[in-house]
Amino acid sequence: MPTLPLRQLGAVGVITDANPYDLPPNAFSNCNNVIFDEKRVQRSPVFKQVFNSVRSTLSYDASTGSFDSQTASYESAEGAATNAVRFVSSYQDPSSGEVVLIADNDGTIRTYPNGFLSFATPGTSLTTNDEPWSHTQVAGMSVLARKGMVPYIRNIKTDPNYGLLSGDWVTGDTAAVVRSFLDYIIVMNVTKSGVDYPTMVKWSNPVEYAAATSTINWDPSNPAYVAGENVLATNDEPWSHTQVAGMSVLARKGMVPYIRNIKTDPNYGLAIS
Repeated sequence: MPTLPLRQLGAVGVITDANPYDLPPNAFSNCNNVIFDEKRVQRSPVFKQVFNSVRSTLSYDASTGSFDSQTASYESAEGAATNAVRFVSSYQDPSSGEVVLIADNDGTIRTYPNGFLSFATPGTSLTTNDEPWSHTQVAGMSVLARKGMVPYIRNIKTDPNYGLLSGDWVTGDTAAVVRSFLDYIIVMNVTKSGVDYPTMVKWSNPVEYAAATSTINWDPSNPAYVAGENVLATNDEPWSHTQVAGMSVLARKGMVPYIRNIKTDPNYGLAIS
C-alpha cells in the first residue's frame, strides 16, 4: 500500500459540516485543545496541575516548606522564608517532554521534569527584585530575563543548571525582556555599561542548535556576525512582539509598528509602504 505524504498539516483546520471521508488529507473532522497557526497545528494553552499542594501565599519557606508533587517531593534549604514565586513557564525537553519552570523573586529557578522538582539556579550573581520575568526557548536553549538582571541561559540537553549569559555578552549588561525569532535570541529594554536604554532591541547571531552557551555571539560591530542592536522611539508604553512569514514585528501604543526581515534587514524599519 503506498504511503500518502501529509504536508501543511495545519493549513485547513477543522471542518465539521462535511463527512470525514470527503475532507482533504490535511483537514481535521474534530479536535480538542489545539490551535492552528501559520499552517501548523500545535497544542493550545490549557490549565494543568503542577503540584498537588502549594501554599496559598505562593511562598517557599526554607526551614519548613516543601513542594509536593504527585510522584515525589523535594525539600531543600535553598531559598528564604520571604521568597515568593514570581513566574511560571515551560520548555520542551528532548527527553522529558514539557518541563515546567518556576522563578522566584530572589533569582531561584526550579524545574519539574518527570514529576520531580529540582533546582536549576545559577551558581553566582543572583539578583533579588520584584520585576516580572520573561522566558523563551530557541535552538535547544532556555533563556530567562527580567529588568536589572543579567539574563539566564541553559542548554537544555547538556546543562544541569542555568548560567548567566556569556559569550561576548558584555559582563554586567542586563535586559528586561527576552523573545526569540527563528534561531535568534532577541532581548529588549537593555542596560549597557550602567546606562538604561528602555527602547533598545538587541539580537544575537543565529544560535546553533544545542551549542555551548559560551559560543553565542552578540557583538554588533563584528562583521562576521549578523548580531545587532537598535534604539527605537521613546515612550513608556509596553511592547508586544510577533513573528510571521520571516518577519519580526514590534508594536506599542502611539507608535507606527516596526518590521524587519530577519534574513536581509540589518535593522528594524517602520511598517509603512
